[in-house]
Amino acid sequence: MKKSFLLFIIIVFLLLPLYSSNQLIKNKIQNAAKFVDENNFKAALVSMYDAIMMIKNSQPFEIKNFTLIEKEFGFGQYIEKNTGNTLFKGEPLYIYMEPSGYKITKTKNGYFIWVSEDAKIIDNKTGKTLFEKVNWVTMKRTYPYPTIPFYITNRITDFPRGSYTFIAIIKDHLRDKSVKKVFKFEVK
Repeated sequence: MKKSFLLFIIIVFLLLPLYSSNQLIKNKIQNAAKFVDENNFKAALVSMYDAIMMIKNSQPFEIKNFTLIEKEFGFGQYIEKNTGNTLFKGEPLYIYMEPSGYKITKTKNGYFIWVSEDAKIIDNKTGKTLFEKVNWVTMKRTYPYPTIPFYITNRITDFPRGSYTFIAIIKDHLRDKSVKKVFKFEVK
């Protein structure tokens, strides 16, 4: 009997944060509906934004899209390179990435994110690092709403012929987590 009760308590404590988080999201949405009924649209938006932030924060941190491109026009809009992982002498390594699931925090000025990228290129033949930047791209900003899709592009030129490895490490400073993407390519 004691083992069953102990197991029940452990399960409750494991599921409680999930239930509490889901209940808080539902409460925010219900409050937004109540504010709409009261014609208080500003408060309704704030409540919905908070619910959106909480939902986005429950997502895993990852790189949703990592693509070698020829040209970029905006979020999710680019021309993909059709040569696989091969570049020709003089062509740039042009990478498009979409981080997703990064943490958003609410501040008095809005919704804050802090994501950065470290990048490195290694010559596969010699093992030497040809290029390395820490915090090369940084998004450390506050926005008026929590729907903040953004993308990162890296454009690096002047590779001699050879085989290389590109390593991108995207860091979510608010969660203290990072994700890594390794891309092997060739210059002919």
